[in-house]
Amino acid sequence: MKKLLLILSIAMLSATAYAAETDLSAKWDALDMNTDGAISQEEAAADPAVASNWDAIDANQDGSIDTQEFVNFYSK
Repeated sequence: MKKLLLILSIAMLSATAYAAETDLSAKWDALDMNTDGAISQEEAAADPAVASNWDAIDANQDGSIDTQEFVNFYSK
């Protein structure tokens, strides 16, 4: 019985992680409108949460958000 509960718990955590990853991927795809692999400040303006956290997300302050910066910010 304990083993079954453990397996079910792991399955639920995996499903939650997958859903979060899928949501993040969809958010990225919606923002990277020109599909160049980066989000510009102009593209970020479409999402108030990204726009208002621009400086925190653009960790290297190069004026664009790459996928690693995006994932790092939303993984916190």
